[in-house]
Amino acid sequence: GLLASIQAASMGGPNNRTFHSLTYRSARLHLEVRRLPTADFPMALSLAGGVIVRFPPAFGALLAAAAAPPGRTVDLVAMVLPAMAPMVTDLVSLSFRDPATGAEVPIADLASPMEIAWPADRPLKSPLAMWHRCAFMTPSAAWSPEGTWLADLA
Repeated sequence: GLLASIQAASMGGPNNRTFHSLTYRSARLHLEVRRLPTADFPMALSLAGGVIVRFPPAFGALLAAAAAPPGRTVDLVAMVLPAMAPMVTDLVSLSFRDPATGAEVPIADLASPMEIAWPADRPLKSPLAMWHRCAFMTPSAAWSPEGTWLADLA
């Protein structure tokens, strides 16, 4: 599909070990594919709209072990969709892909949370549970909030 085509075109094929990225921007979507080393995985990444993603310690090792077969690189696919009514913040979607196969690398049982932060110039609305949702896509293609939460920064 589209993701496989983007990965192949931007990354030079599944055996390319160099670190590259591809960015697609439009008024309604920011799509970024980054090939990252699992051994030296970044602790934080900046995405479109000032969104920052912070990863727990040893997250790269978890990704490397979850890939089949275990890999030295992983493709981060990040999408940021600017907020449209009735949404109050940008929609952020992250997935991790095995560069050799394009298959999604499953993430489970994190000892510490992955954090997503929005810029301070876009304050969260209260009460949080009424305005904001945190969920992930399950293997059965359903959205689930299990194991997710919103930190009240007030």
